[in-house]
Amino acid sequence: MKAESIQARFKIFPFVLPSGAEVFRVTGVKRNKEQVRERFKSLEAATARQQELEAEFIGMQPVTRLAATDLTAEQLKQSESAFLRIGDHTLSFVVDFFLKNYRATAIEMSLADAREQFIAAKTQANKRPRTIGDLDARIGQLVKAHPLKKVHEITTDDVAALINKPDGMQTRKNLRTVLSTFFTWCVAKKFCPASPVASVEKITVDNPEPEILTIGDCRKLLESAKDYKDGVCLPYVALGTFCAIRPAELARISWDDIDLEEKTVTLSAKIAKMRKKRIVEISDNAVELLLPHAIKKTPIQGSNWRKDFEKVRELAGLSAWPQDVMRHTGISHHLAIHQNEGKTAAWAGNSPNVIQKHYKGLVKATDAKDFWQIKPGEKIVKLKAA
Repeated sequence: MKAESIQARFKIFPFVLPSGAEVFRVTGVKRNKEQVRERFKSLEAATARQQELEAEFIGMQPVTRLAATDLTAEQLKQSESAFLRIGDHTLSFVVDFFLKNYRATAIEMSLADAREQFIAAKTQANKRPRTIGDLDARIGQLVKAHPLKKVHEITTDDVAALINKPDGMQTRKNLRTVLSTFFTWCVAKKFCPASPVASVEKITVDNPEPEILTIGDCRKLLESAKDYKDGVCLPYVALGTFCAIRPAELARISWDDIDLEEKTVTLSAKIAKMRKKRIVEISDNAVELLLPHAIKKTPIQGSNWRKDFEKVRELAGLSAWPQDVMRHTGISHHLAIHQNEGKTAAWAGNSPNVIQKHYKGLVKATDAKDFWQIKPGEKIVKLKAA
């Protein structure tokens, strides 16, 4: 009977709100005469509160503290499992991290499959093989770092860790640009709701002054190219140095694009960077260098040209080889002899601003005059020590 009287102290009643929702009300009187009138969304929560009030009334301290909750039995079970897994972290920390980094997505796609589809799309869009190779290699770094992740699971921290890994600032900038392009495409494909690259700080690169060859270096390079394997690399060196044609463009041109009578090289949209056609004037000394090889149709880049060119540089004593140094040399001397940024820009396939910013003042007018008079077979003049 005592137990029955205790149970009768706090009761549970179902109750329908004006909105039509059903709740459960716990009512009763505490030992201090305080009225209890509480409502809960579920019967489980109401029952837990009833038991807690009963224990409190008779002065019991349960081994497991009873607490009112709206969680279902399944949710309570998941909560207990979650606490065991998060270790020393608080539940609030884990939830905040999840809300910050989780990205719901319409289509789940593995990073590896997205990379494959992206490369296929760029190939279909007629991007050049060199561009395709660069995109594939850089995105491949991310796939290698996270081989099992889906696109929407990649976080800003994942991307930042990869971008900040290389030493060179230009390399980091290029990697960020490629990954940004990739994830922008992924957003459009609904593989992720937003690009994780957007929150990664942009890389600022201090562009150093272009490095160029001295007149003496140019003579040695041309002499080595002329003597090595019957001049197999001479067309490449002449066009790169005296026409300032980019290495990637040199890989695409043939003798059909070169008119030595008109003294021009025609770089069509398929050849030129940015697919903008330009016509490059060939200097008189370059015409003389090219003429014997135009007759023989010496390949501009033969099958073994890279090893051959490295040997030519070795024979010329040019172990250090800054990027695009032949092109930079040609542009600098063209600007020095013509003193016209617009003319040099049109000739080199640049903007006048780039020419003004990077090439002005690198070469003296007297040195430019000597540069454009270097002739084939010219005896190398040993420069005096400074």
